[in-house]
Amino acid sequence: MSVTERDGFGAAWVTPSGRIGWVRSSVPSIRETLPEFIGGFGARHGEASDGGALIIHGRTATCGVSLCNTHPMLSGKTALVHNGVVDSVCFDNKHTSCDSELLLTAFNHGGLAAVESGITGYYAFGHIQAARGGRSVLTVVRDNRANLRVGRYGSGWAFATTSAQLVAAGAIDHGEFKSCYAARFRGDEFLSGEVIIPAAAPSALASKASKAFGGKSVPISDEAYEEWVNPELRLSSTNWRGGGK
Repeated sequence: MSVTERDGFGAAWVTPSGRIGWVRSSVPSIRETLPEFIGGFGARHGEASDGGALIIHGRTATCGVSLCNTHPMLSGKTALVHNGVVDSVCFDNKHTSCDSELLLTAFNHGGLAAVESGITGYYAFGHIQAARGGRSVLTVVRDNRANLRVGRYGSGWAFATTSAQLVAAGAIDHGEFKSCYAARFRGDEFLSGEVIIPAAAPSALASKASKAFGGKSVPISDEAYEEWVNPELRLSSTNWRGGGK
């Protein structure tokens, strides 16, 4: 990731006390030896993980490169990492100039329904809702255009933009994550999954999305996007199946 994603790195996890622990850097690498007063580096909650979900992000910026714009996006006991480009007429940025904050705000406000109705654009994202005692929930969501792979990691699951990232993390690649789908997990347990209907993406976001997806082409019209979220196409997708331990 340090070769291809040079605009920021970060991670978030849940601590044993039920808080979000995180580290972020807007320089090309994160090192334990960096003191917190170094510019471009920040951390909170030095506690170890509770052994549950971990989200990691390497950033190719489509807006300003800064520490506050570096993922994970943070709010209270929630954290989010996102690949893609989005916009909204329903939600506003309050803490960053990064469009991914809009996704976090929408999801925290009204879950998937708020994302479907209040967010336009392209996205694959992971969201953590922290809680004590192993009750934290990880939600993984993909629209029809963003890259997302799913793999097995021990008794649990792993998700990444590419197969190479899954393998580097020690996971076994199982295939492509289902298009227009959201899956929820608690620990290594699959809780639930549901089909989502993303809003049509404005063509103005296509060029930025192409950069975010590493040059992968994206639809340039509302009609092209809506074709992908046709109910028959969505419900026929069988390229990912969740399961428990």
